[in-house]
Amino acid sequence: ISACLVGSEMCIRDRSSTYAIRNDGALFVCGWNDEGQLGLGTRPNKNEPSFVRVGTDTDWAKAEGGGSSCFLLKKDGTLWACGESKKGIQGTNTSTSNKTPKQIGTDTDWKDMAISHFFAYNGFAIKNSGEMWGWGDNNFGRVPKATGKVIPAPIKISDDTDWEQVSTGQYQALAIKKDGTLWCWGGNFQKAVGLDTNDKVVKEITKIGTDTDWKRVRAVTTRTYAIKKDGTLWGCGENTNNIIGLNQQGDIDKFVVGFKKIEGMPGKVVDVAGDTNFTVIAVGDQDGIDSFYTWGFNYDGALGDGNGKLWDGGAGTDIPFSVTPIKVPLPEGLKYSMLAAGDAYTAVLAKNGKIYGWGRNRGGQLGQDVDIDLSLIHI
Repeated sequence: ISACLVGSEMCIRDRSSTYAIRNDGALFVCGWNDEGQLGLGTRPNKNEPSFVRVGTDTDWAKAEGGGSSCFLLKKDGTLWACGESKKGIQGTNTSTSNKTPKQIGTDTDWKDMAISHFFAYNGFAIKNSGEMWGWGDNNFGRVPKATGKVIPAPIKISDDTDWEQVSTGQYQALAIKKDGTLWCWGGNFQKAVGLDTNDKVVKEITKIGTDTDWKRVRAVTTRTYAIKKDGTLWGCGENTNNIIGLNQQGDIDKFVVGFKKIEGMPGKVVDVAGDTNFTVIAVGDQDGIDSFYTWGFNYDGALGDGNGKLWDGGAGTDIPFSVTPIKVPLPEGLKYSMLAAGDAYTAVLAKNGKIYGWGRNRGGQLGQDVDIDLSLIHI
């Protein structure tokens, strides 16, 4: 899992690597670095248990980590990558891994980017012009308009110029346009593309329904969440153990086909994150995030309530599980601006610049030199 916090900005994703950008544009990292995904160059350790600064640059704007790779965006609109290069994920048109950040191409008009966070090898990015580009593994139609199994450098995947946000999971990718419409493509093996179809692959970028009020989309492993402008949360995809959050009674749908509204949310949902075994939502309003709620398995304290159990590597049948949202006991009176979650851990950014985290810390991904923390900590 790689996490990243900016301005701090924050991001947590798949391989337990964490990225934080300070208000002055400096980049700090911690956690797993087995493929050089932290961008620190050659290091003797496979993990960094405390935050370490990357270089001396002070113009970093955003970071997105996934698997053993990371994408970085600078304030000048340039796009950078570091870490593993498998299946073209670096986007640098080379099969060489990068231990320090390397620029992707020469363009200076990138606005946002997304990476497959969980066991996949795709990158997507949106330009200031609204164009959307993609690269990496092209199995199952992951890179529309591309030919070949591996796309080593970004190509334009749509002729449209009104893309606003993009997210990608283990097989699926989804994006929102400026008009509030929601679109999808890629593998649909777990029904996570959001279409009311059982087709296994969606090779063309396809519109989902007719609604024009979608605000944010988050692909989480083999399920997908989308948030509407009214703060309602919708989900589809793999639903093992009721993980999507529909809290179905009796026979539970193994797969949820097409987006379904998730009832019982404790307020307007601003953002959502998670991994295979848990989900975390941010609740708030236009002034910021007020609180966070979690559900799913409480491996290594992933739910943040202090009642988790250490995972021993087995089936984990005695791990606590909740199908209803549990409020994370954060300090009262604070407003938050960002949420990031990964492999059984979460970090959130308060508007006062402090980062709080909970859950798994086996690789130092919470920035603390301790093995594990089952309850909330201030990073």
